[in-house]
Amino acid sequence: MAWNSAGDTVFGPIAEILLECDAPPEFVTSTLTTVIDGLFDNDWGYDGALSSLAKFAKYPAVVAAFRNNDVPDPDDPEYGVIVADLELAATPTTTALDTLSP
Repeated sequence: MAWNSAGDTVFGPIAEILLECDAPPEFVTSTLTTVIDGLFDNDWGYDGALSSLAKFAKYPAVVAAFRNNDVPDPDDPEYGVIVADLELAATPTTTALDTLSP
């Protein structure tokens, strides 16, 4: 397996199962912190991790697991931009249609 695809083949499915079964946030964070660390030990790239983080940005327990593994990396020159993008991705959006009453 190419480790750059580990987000779609390993991390994503595990995160989705934990979220779908309504696992407690502490369990989600703890489990995914370990999964992320293991993927990094097997050459999962930072860009792949950022991509997976972006897909789950609206779930605080998942974001915490990435932060436990220094993703995004505070030393990354693009850190501010990455954090702003993640905050935007985590913000629910509404449209004019969402506010209409039936």
